[in-house]
Amino acid sequence: MERPTRFPATGSPPVILVNGTNLPSIPVVAPAVFQMSPQHQGAIENASYRLVSAANPVSSGKVILIYCTGLGPVTVPQVDGVAASGSALASTTFPVTATIGGLPAPVLWSGLTPGSVGLYQVNATVPMGVPVGALLSS
Repeated sequence: MERPTRFPATGSPPVILVNGTNLPSIPVVAPAVFQMSPQHQGAIENASYRLVSAANPVSSGKVILIYCTGLGPVTVPQVDGVAASGSALASTTFPVTATIGGLPAPVLWSGLTPGSVGLYQVNATVPMGVPVGALLSS
């Protein structure tokens, strides 16, 4: 049986089809931002670790923390089921980009959230000129 493998949206590597059970080690990346509730567009906090919402908006030039999954391999090997270290940060190896309201949001860092298992974090700056209530995309 043939299985297609998905790659990150960045770049354009070929799709590889694999037969049988001899599967190669290929990173599979399917990013998704966690959602706190239907009222929030995502699990996004400000620099004070408060959830960003209509009641707690964030303004241009401020840093936000975006919690997500599926960003692929990291620079520090991880042990399954063990929380990521806070002293040896595990950064993503694939480049991560974000836009807010159609404008590029500079990514300051992306990797596994220290103290959590399998939770990625993207620290980005809200770009100048973003309209109030703008949506995040990656």
